[in-house]
Amino acid sequence: MDLIQTDIDYVKKILPNHYTVTESKSKGSIHCQSSIGIRKEVDSEDEEHWEYIFQAFKKYFNNRFSEIFCNVCFCYSDFTIYLKTKN
Repeated sequence: MDLIQTDIDYVKKILPNHYTVTESKSKGSIHCQSSIGIRKEVDSEDEEHWEYIFQAFKKYFNNRFSEIFCNVCFCYSDFTIYLKTKN
């Protein structure tokens, strides 16, 4: 199994099962999308839940982690995890 598939499998384990997790168009990055997202409402207490998810990604990807870009910021329903590529 190649590294990106291993990474996708990890992200699937961390996110709720309503997310679709695939390799992004940007090779080596991971696209995550859900019609529900993490937060139910803008001022929801679920922000803490997102923070745990974010920290799990940073710890797992370690020095390969670059950033998480929210394509749709509301409820974290569509975001991309960008990873650093080897030079």
